[in-house]
Amino acid sequence: MARRSREASRHRGRHREVTSDVRIVDVSGSPRELGRAHGEEMRSTIATGLQGWFAVIEPRVGMSGQAYVATFLEATDFLDAIE
Repeated sequence: MARRSREASRHRGRHREVTSDVRIVDVSGSPRELGRAHGEEMRSTIATGLQGWFAVIEPRVGMSGQAYVATFLEATDFLDAIE
């Protein structure tokens, strides 16, 4: 009898949709330029993903997703680290 790994049992009940729609973004430049070009090209996809994440995180943390992100940015050096 096969045993389930702890990883598999920990994620039981979670649904993960797999799609074959992979979008290729061809960018070049410095790391900053790469990130900016990728972000601009994928803006709508990123926005859709962020809204989905907000829908999951808001009930768990008891605040809006925007407030949660603002709190995170205030409490960390994230913006300095990515510059």
